[in-house]
Amino acid sequence: MSAIAQELEPVRPEQSTLDYGDRISNAPGAKTPSKFPAPRPSARPTPRPARKAERSAPEITISQTSIGRDTLALIAEQLIASPDSAAVAEKPKPSFVRDQAPTIDDGVYNAPLAIFEMLTFVVQGPEVAQLASEALRRRFVEEHLLHRLPAKDMAQVDRIDVTPWTVHGTVVVRVWCRV
Repeated sequence: MSAIAQELEPVRPEQSTLDYGDRISNAPGAKTPSKFPAPRPSARPTPRPARKAERSAPEITISQTSIGRDTLALIAEQLIASPDSAAVAEKPKPSFVRDQAPTIDDGVYNAPLAIFEMLTFVVQGPEVAQLASEALRRRFVEEHLLHRLPAKDMAQVDRIDVTPWTVHGTVVVRVWCRV
């Protein structure tokens, strides 16, 4: 015990430091100190009283969760709200935005767009080789996946891709649905 006490005996005295605002010149409440504080003469550190800011600082907790259904519904509602809706506030345009939107030259671009939503599924089983033909793929999707698709019926399913995976007996099935 005496050896431990001897090691603990040379304790460095408490150092006087500058407040945060005095160390950072542009911090809120910063002022230039006239001189650095003098070190305290006592050899043993004395507990420093808590500052007002330290006593009133809130506890911060950081966590990560997935977005809930209500949040997703609200985001979707605001994204598809019409311009005359009260939910969409009129925002002023930045100065670099032109008043007139660019137009598409009808001579260059006159084909309609085809838009799809593609859903990906991983299918495992000994019979995945049966998905080789288009007819079998469509029947498989209708029987097992149609309830998970945005399509109401198989007429909205445009294409079904099946790709072998690195795990034996596993394929990736991509279903293209017309939007």
